[in-house]
Amino acid sequence: MGSPCRPPAPFGEGDPPRFRRRVWGAAILINLLTVVAIVVQLSHSWGQERRHADAVIEGISGALGQALQATVEKLDLALLAAQDGIERGNGTPEAVQALLRRIGERYPDAGMVHVFDPGGRPVGSPPQAAPYAPAIGGRDYFQRLRDDPHAGLVVSGMVRQGGGPWDLILARRLSDSAGSFRGLVLIPVPASDLEPLIARVDVGRDGSVAVFGDMPGVLIRHPGPVEAAASVVLSPEVRGLVRAGVESAFYQARSGVDGVERRFHFRRVGPFPLYLTVGVAGADYLAGWWRDLVRAGTFVVAIGLSSAMIAWLLIARREDGARASHRIQGQEERFRAIADHSPCWEDWITVDGRLLWVNPAVHDLTGRSVADCMAMPDYPLPILHPDDHDPWKGIAEAVASGVRSGSLEIRLRHSDGRMRWAELTWRAVLGDDGRPAGWRGATRDVTDRKTESRSLEASEARYRALFDDMLTAVALFEVVAGADGRPADFRFHTVNRAFLGLLERRAEDFLGRSVREALPALATDRTDWGGLLAQVAATGQPMNFQGYSEVFGRWMDAVVSRPAPGQVAVLLADISHVKEYEARLDQLAHHDSLTGLPNRLTLSLRLQRAIERGRHDRSAGAVLILDIDHFKTVNDSIGTTAGDELLRMVARRYANRLRDSDTLARLGGDEFAVLLERLRTPQDAAVVAQSLIDALRDPFQLAGGRDVFVGASVGISVFPDDGGVAEQLIGKADAALHQAKGAGRNSCRFYTESMTAAASARVELEVALRHGLSRQEFLLHYQPLVALADGRITGVEALVRWQRPGHGLIPPVRFIGLAEETGLIIPLGADILADACRQMSGWRNAGLPLDTLAVNLSARQIQRPDLPDQVRAILDETGLPAGTLELEITESVLMEFGGEVERRLWALKDLGVRLAIDDFGTGYSSLAYLKRFPIDTLKVDQSFVRDIPGDSADMEIVGAIVGLARTLNLEVVAEGIETEGQLEFLRGLGCRTGQGYLFSRPRPAAEIGRLLAAVGDYGVRVAGA
Repeated sequence: MGSPCRPPAPFGEGDPPRFRRRVWGAAILINLLTVVAIVVQLSHSWGQERRHADAVIEGISGALGQALQATVEKLDLALLAAQDGIERGNGTPEAVQALLRRIGERYPDAGMVHVFDPGGRPVGSPPQAAPYAPAIGGRDYFQRLRDDPHAGLVVSGMVRQGGGPWDLILARRLSDSAGSFRGLVLIPVPASDLEPLIARVDVGRDGSVAVFGDMPGVLIRHPGPVEAAASVVLSPEVRGLVRAGVESAFYQARSGVDGVERRFHFRRVGPFPLYLTVGVAGADYLAGWWRDLVRAGTFVVAIGLSSAMIAWLLIARREDGARASHRIQGQEERFRAIADHSPCWEDWITVDGRLLWVNPAVHDLTGRSVADCMAMPDYPLPILHPDDHDPWKGIAEAVASGVRSGSLEIRLRHSDGRMRWAELTWRAVLGDDGRPAGWRGATRDVTDRKTESRSLEASEARYRALFDDMLTAVALFEVVAGADGRPADFRFHTVNRAFLGLLERRAEDFLGRSVREALPALATDRTDWGGLLAQVAATGQPMNFQGYSEVFGRWMDAVVSRPAPGQVAVLLADISHVKEYEARLDQLAHHDSLTGLPNRLTLSLRLQRAIERGRHDRSAGAVLILDIDHFKTVNDSIGTTAGDELLRMVARRYANRLRDSDTLARLGGDEFAVLLERLRTPQDAAVVAQSLIDALRDPFQLAGGRDVFVGASVGISVFPDDGGVAEQLIGKADAALHQAKGAGRNSCRFYTESMTAAASARVELEVALRHGLSRQEFLLHYQPLVALADGRITGVEALVRWQRPGHGLIPPVRFIGLAEETGLIIPLGADILADACRQMSGWRNAGLPLDTLAVNLSARQIQRPDLPDQVRAILDETGLPAGTLELEITESVLMEFGGEVERRLWALKDLGVRLAIDDFGTGYSSLAYLKRFPIDTLKVDQSFVRDIPGDSADMEIVGAIVGLARTLNLEVVAEGIETEGQLEFLRGLGCRTGQGYLFSRPRPAAEIGRLLAAVGDYGVRVAGA
């Protein structure tokens, strides 16, 4: 007796086909989900690559556009200056040449300006250049400016003279007072100046950069020479963008030059008729995406082959078992012989649970022999996993209740400790009376099949988790066709968690529902979602767009694709933060971060537009430059945080005094500017300026209750009287501001031509100063310091002179102030100190009896943190004893930079250097700082000595200074002693040291040695000694 390995009853003729359908269905579903996930990911990756490429070429075009705009703006300023000067002047050749010379000096970096008459013949060129061309009447730019009286700046195509280099021409029209054509001014820009700027741009192996104007032809193209660029024809896309007046845009096109498909960013260069395109080839920016596509395709093929192989093996095994079961059915006599050699573990069990028979295959599955099993009182529970005991016991209950067959999966404990998965198929055995007598079971090892099934389930779970965990919101729709077969609606098939988080909804709100049901508000959204989905569903072409959606309440970047016919996938990314960042960048580029006011760039743009409006309306306007008086001193005393608060309060007060149509800007530091338009008279600007000065009269109450008083100085330039170029007007208002500050501050001044002359002279002097430093034109004279008691020379004061070629010996009063203002006093002062110490050391080494070397320090020098280190290095280099050196500073420096100066003075004192206050009594004299600072000497200013003994007030002041010094144990040096009466008075006060023309004028170093040798121990009493 026995039973087959797999009884036939559970597997009727209809079962194998159903099993095959299930297996193949599962395999197809896994492959479909894999393909959908990969298509969605590739679509998103394609969009990311394209957006990254857009960001790169947009950034490149922005940087390149700014560089080109800055270059053209400088050149156009020179053209505007020439145009304005010629149209206002008498037009004679001498006047034109003088104007071109001035423009060349004012705009040295702006190229060369050439002037042509109405017939295209040259009438003026820069002094250093020959005429640009014999005649230009046939040029397209000349004809355009001649025929169009409203033409502004015109940019030509590339031109060349004979076989010379290629040039880009920038030109403006000249008109007479009646508006008739008077000629033109132009600047030729060599292509060689622009080509390196374009060539440095990295846009990949097959990228391109092109610059062109509103005239036919490309100006410059990279890659390629200028000659090739001139023959390139603009694409229809570019011509359309230029005609539409678009400032910036993306487009896709195939190049007519090399046939390469590229993604382009088009940008207009500022307000000029100049444009550029930056293109990156698809082969460059999609290279990574194509690699991903190949890997994804390989993966899909591998998954497909693997799933097909697994399905085929499962079906083959199942059908093999079914066929075997049919063959052994009804062959009871042959059962034992076959069953004993069956690979399946087979057994026969009675209704009450007794084991009647088991075949040897039990050993292969469990490691137990037939005898072991027959001896088990509770067979087969010791072999089963504890969790499978109850299911196995349930077989007996099922047989007793009339169930004829069944199957279940169980876990077996092998004798070596391994756990194996097995499939148990059982069939009821009926007795002669037809009632259940027991059941026969066949158990086979399905561990490999179970592992494969779990692997498939895990793979599906991973892809599902990948889909759900994507940061990009994804929704997959099924197309709902209308009566005409076209897409009428879309039903949600799958959504991921990012999509649900975007709308703060649950999955059940979408799955199985149409878009109209789940999101009815989409019908009125500013983005036509229904139309976009329908278009992609019909064409299969993916679409990418950006826009603001009221439904989502934010800016969205959307990619719509068709992963399979009848389906549409949407990928959504929230780009609101990108838009906010772009808006913030624009705010930072055009506004001051501290006050929120327009910055200098915005002011210049608005001013230039106001000038153009004024020309059209024949109205006047003004630029006011305002500077807070003594702000640095206030800022140092209250701290930078409170200083920033003060600037914001000043800005609010200014704004309250201005019209809505006026522009208030902050230029930087404590400097503000105001643009006024449509003024009746220039005096209106003065009224506004006085109002702004008055706005600061009341104290400012800062945080902590501290009151601060400040004033303001204002410079005013008026247009069109003072010029027609924004930066020119701002510069003239700034010059007027300096005049107002020099006149005592808290006042306003209008710009005058004399200021320009003064500014030019100042610039010329500054240039000469810089050359003088590099050419070592500065030298030192020394004035003796004399002991008043006996006339002995005890020391010298070093005084700088400038031996300027063609101007003779220049005293310091004419250049020290400018050197202070420009910062040139720093290197000049360092040279003076080093040369003086070197000379003094030489005299002492030669045996001359000099004890003191006095050298003046400027305010700029005393502010430098490295001053003590600089003095130490000079003393070490020259070998001069520190006690011999006396450094002189003024009272105003002590008062203005008190805390700063105190630390530096003590550091100098630690070196052993002596310190003196120069011109004592002329500033804000204070006993407090005499006590606070480590001062050794007071120098009485010559203004107090000059009128002695005729002026009793000066005599009392000098007497008080000498008495104060004696009380504080300080030395006194009297300056400017010129008469015997002054000498006797100072000697009578007990003043021990003096200097002046009575003893000696300042002399070159060589004369000091001869003077000391001449006077010897007898002393010096007259300048000629």
